[in-house]
Amino acid sequence: MGELVSVIIISYNTEKYINKCIESVINQTYKNIDIVIVNDGSTDNTASIIQEYVKKDSRINFINRNQNKGTMYTRVEGFKNAKADYVCFVDSDDWIEENAIEFLYKKIKENNVDLVKGNLKIYDNGKIKQGNREVKKEIILKKEDFNPYVYDLLYNTTFCNSMCGQLIKKEYLSDIINIDSSKIYGEDLQSNLFIYKKINSVMFINNELYIYRANQGSITSTLNEDKLNKKLVDAIDTYYNLYYYLDDEKYKKLAQDKMIMYVTMILIDFAKIKNLSKFIELIGSIAENKQVQEVLSNYNSKIQISTDRFIKTGMNLFMKKHYKTLYRYFKYIYTPVKRIYKVIHF
Repeated sequence: MGELVSVIIISYNTEKYINKCIESVINQTYKNIDIVIVNDGSTDNTASIIQEYVKKDSRINFINRNQNKGTMYTRVEGFKNAKADYVCFVDSDDWIEENAIEFLYKKIKENNVDLVKGNLKIYDNGKIKQGNREVKKEIILKKEDFNPYVYDLLYNTTFCNSMCGQLIKKEYLSDIINIDSSKIYGEDLQSNLFIYKKINSVMFINNELYIYRANQGSITSTLNEDKLNKKLVDAIDTYYNLYYYLDDEKYKKLAQDKMIMYVTMILIDFAKIKNLSKFIELIGSIAENKQVQEVLSNYNSKIQISTDRFIKTGMNLFMKKHYKTLYRYFKYIYTPVKRIYKVIHF
């Protein structure tokens, strides 16, 4: 039997999915696990479902909080209650392959690294499909070799945007307590910025051990104006921090592009619920934001980051200040085309 591994599940209103998640964890081929489940003030039957599993499995440490505090607060609470020296995070609407912990633990021990991270699969509309597979083969890197491979993943892909699908030595998670607990967007990427600053070695694997559920009811897809405003503020702050993470012009340029890209993607949702005048007013407030001004003060117009042509069109319209055209493009072209595209491909 290997060392104890803590698996932390954070949950909020996932009664439809949490059974699948917990079952995937308790049925792992690697049995020496400490299962920490934090319920973030769910208003549905999530807590009751978890309680039933607590009765069946003594490895479960259930923290049932009445008040909703958000993903970052909940993740930190799980971290603080983890008993093991190795930690793996799983979101309660996702699940992991039955050999995930065994495989990750074997890799981290055999190769004496601080973190092991793999690719993921995506579950959407009843089908599982391959993720982006940004990592094509196994690679082990020491701190002095992080540039360019690790930083390319951080700045030019979504591979490091999630805390899930990786096993890490707990000691390197201590700085995540410094992240604003009210964040609803970008908190995982900022956590990884702290992690990659501290770790001395990393192993990336091409195995898909984590299954991400494209949940249409998630915080990132709910068209609530207050949440979208908060998401916008968090996105700007996240890519502001990414911009200053490395003193390297190549990566600063990519951070600029990422800020523009994710602001543009959030504006897509705003175009669905705002009229033209309110939409233009919102863009005006973005242009006046101090962090945006600071990051984009020396921006050159050529977009270098990899993204689909529909988003690139929006980014270009945004940067050229064609705001009326941008609004009409999002409302009458982008959204209908994307809806048709999704139907065709599923």
